[in-house]
Amino acid sequence: MEHIYGDDGFYTFKDAAAEAIAEGRVDEWLDSFTNYDDYQEASDAIDEVNTEWYNDAHMDDLPNEYK
Repeated sequence: MEHIYGDDGFYTFKDAAAEAIAEGRVDEWLDSFTNYDDYQEASDAIDEVNTEWYNDAHMDDLPNEYK
């Protein structure tokens, strides 16, 4: 069963990906998908969240003209 549902109901892939990353269970979450398209979308969501968090964390390192 795909795990894109949470206690509050339906999650987007991105919300679920963020939760999986925060809880340190990315591999377990990705392994829960049996449909390849869903797995691919989940994997893309993991990459997107990681990129956003990385960029947010390094915003202070950028010169002002790049913010």
